[in-house]
Amino acid sequence: MRTFKCHKEDLAIAMDAIGISGKKINRCGVLVRAYFIEPKPTSYSELSDGQRFLLKLLTQGSIGNNQDGWPESIPSRTLYEMFIDSPEHEAGSDRSFGRDVLSSGIAVKRRSAGSVNVWRYDLLSLNEARQVFTTQVLCNMGYNWE
Repeated sequence: MRTFKCHKEDLAIAMDAIGISGKKINRCGVLVRAYFIEPKPTSYSELSDGQRFLLKLLTQGSIGNNQDGWPESIPSRTLYEMFIDSPEHEAGSDRSFGRDVLSSGIAVKRRSAGSVNVWRYDLLSLNEARQVFTTQVLCNMGYNWE
C-alpha cells in the first residue's frame, strides 16, 4: 500500500473523476469514513448502435409490429433485420449486434427445436429485461422507463 499527501480539494476532484463517494459510518463505536466506487451512468451517446436499438425496444415495450407486446422468444435473424432497418443502425455486423444483445443480459441465444434449426433469442420478461438493462448497460438504477 502506498500513501501520498494531497489537499482535500485535489482528493475531491480525483474522487469525482473516478466515481468514488465517501460516507461516514459507525464501526464498533468508531466513526470512520468509508469509500465506495459507484459506476457513472452511461450517456446515450456512449451506447453502441445496437444498445440504442435495444433501449428503444425496451422503452416502447414491444418488438416490431407485435400487438401482443414483448415476446418470450424471437428469431435472431428477425431481430437483426429489424435493427438494420432502424434509424439506430449506423454500422456493424450481425456478430457485433449479437454481442450487444447477449452482453445486455436481456436474452439467451438458443437453437429452436424441430425439423428446422433456427437460432432464436429467448427474452426475459419486459420488466426483468428493463431491470437488467438498467443495471448492466445504463448503470443507472433510477432510470425512468416512462
